[in-house]
Amino acid sequence: MRLKYLGQVLWVGLLLMSCSGGPDSEPLADQTASQPALSKSATGKTLAQGDFVGSDHDTKGSATLISSDGKTLLEFDQAFKTDQGPDLFVLLHQDAKPETYNPDDYKVVSKLQNTQGLQQYEIPADVDLAKYQSVAIWCKKFNVTFGYAPLTDQQSQG
Repeated sequence: MRLKYLGQVLWVGLLLMSCSGGPDSEPLADQTASQPALSKSATGKTLAQGDFVGSDHDTKGSATLISSDGKTLLEFDQAFKTDQGPDLFVLLHQDAKPETYNPDDYKVVSKLQNTQGLQQYEIPADVDLAKYQSVAIWCKKFNVTFGYAPLTDQQSQG
């Protein structure tokens, strides 16, 4: 009887950890400190921008593509916030509202550094930004869109 109860407790614990992220899904405290703390307004040209929309999880803030010193950066603003989860990735997606994740539909930028606050990701030089209409926060393990930011081209608006 005790063994059955212990098994049930372990099962519930594992289930809760898979839904909320385990210790290895937490970013290290100094992980974001190693990222450059650039600000789009001070250091580069804004290429595209969008505000996050929650999908399966509440997600807030904005995403901006910036050209700076010959590099393309994706920056989440200080107001960025999404829920904790396992296996979270930052993607560029070809659809303004990502609904499918076929490998041809998106480009993985990086694992999500942190679930809140200012952060930057370098976009590889060979990525054709014209193919992508949004930035998505995606849980690969459960194929769930946490949130997405439809991008508006800032160059054509200037």
